[in-house]
Amino acid sequence: MKSLKVLPCAVFALMMLYLPWNAYSDGTSEGEEPAAPSANVLESFLFRGNMSASYRFRHSTHPDEPWNDHDLAQELQLNLSSTRGKSVEASFTGSLREDLDGNSGRTDFYAFEDIGDTTLSPVFLTVYEAQVDVKDPFPYLARFRMGRQSGYRNEPVLFDGFSLDFTPSPMLLITLYGGASVHLFEVAYSWGSDLTAGAGVDFSPAANIMVSADYLFIKDTLSVPPESLRFEHLLTLSSRMRFFSFLKTTVKLRLINWAFRDSSLSTIFTFPGIDLQFSAVYAVKFGRREEFSHEFAPYSLFLGESLPYHSIDGKVRKLLGRHVAMDMGFFRRGLLYPEETDPFNRKYSRMYTVIELSDVFLKGIFFSVSGDITLIEKKQNYSAGMEAGYVVQRSVMKDMRIHTGAYFNYYTYDDFLEPDAEETVPTVFVKVKVPVGKSFYFRGKYEYEKAIDSYNTLKLETVYEF
Repeated sequence: MKSLKVLPCAVFALMMLYLPWNAYSDGTSEGEEPAAPSANVLESFLFRGNMSASYRFRHSTHPDEPWNDHDLAQELQLNLSSTRGKSVEASFTGSLREDLDGNSGRTDFYAFEDIGDTTLSPVFLTVYEAQVDVKDPFPYLARFRMGRQSGYRNEPVLFDGFSLDFTPSPMLLITLYGGASVHLFEVAYSWGSDLTAGAGVDFSPAANIMVSADYLFIKDTLSVPPESLRFEHLLTLSSRMRFFSFLKTTVKLRLINWAFRDSSLSTIFTFPGIDLQFSAVYAVKFGRREEFSHEFAPYSLFLGESLPYHSIDGKVRKLLGRHVAMDMGFFRRGLLYPEETDPFNRKYSRMYTVIELSDVFLKGIFFSVSGDITLIEKKQNYSAGMEAGYVVQRSVMKDMRIHTGAYFNYYTYDDFLEPDAEETVPTVFVKVKVPVGKSFYFRGKYEYEKAIDSYNTLKLETVYEF
């Protein structure tokens, strides 16, 4: 176990020491010309991406038992693209995290428990993406992808396998994909026991119209009692249309296990001449469904049942000159059968406004204020916030950023001992970004939250972009 702890600590220390030096050094002595690149396979690829190392400290002033939490994290995003011959690309995204306090796998209450504490080992390695793309390998085959990938059609499924894009004509795109399902945070992880497969068709008879059909099949072995084997079939029919240069609409209908699941109509109005954009989405969910933490997850056994509902979501963004922007939004959800209201199925609505000002008082200074209100039947929750910052324009520290702000949340919630309990939770924060050289920078953030207990969070991070 000690050897596992040494690994992320060593990676963190090397990145902290090496990256700032590498930002200024090209590996040659002063006055010496860089050596000409040798003719090798690396010349055929262009490397891009970023790597980061971060440390996070959290502290809670609980009156009975103060909590402390120390974590390390390293993340890597890498993209390789071919510069000659056939177009080949490879990409990788992964993270290595470690809990330095040994709090992983706890079964009692812990204020700072997060998804990284759900494993028995303090070292947690996650590979989100590791794939190779080959573009136009054969006639009518536009792309072939192999490796760990996420579904890029309608559903964000993650699997280890392959995907193919066929273009038999300029108006038609056919996609096939499938492989072993990947469950990063499932209760009992077992690679290869579940299956993901799907197909999609995009037909575009005109430049302003596209009709699509998608089919997704999932085989999932439930690892929580009662253990069972579940099959899910999801069919999605959609149409995207542009009526005018300023109006786009999308209509979508989904069926799950051959029963109507939901439908939606979304519209986007864009008026560049007056710097105005408006979007609206109306959605209807049919029938009773088990509530999922995410689609096709096995946690529905714990979250209960959702009832049929409909919702509308509207957003407006308006630019007032070069220095002022305003965003407003409204969301409302209601049950199709209000008489079936229960604690988990209620109507609610939310409204918010954000105003942003930049370079108004002095170049590099920006300021924003926000506020929203949420109505859940007779209960009301409010929040308001403000943030100010400055971007250094000149001197050695050019592009250095400093942010500070505060948010206030007012909650009215149900409590077994105190019905209709109320609480105001203030949060203040400070963020700093300091560039070092052309591709390296430090980031730091401190946050303080005062609720029933007080919480302090400090995060320090180094990032190298290449």
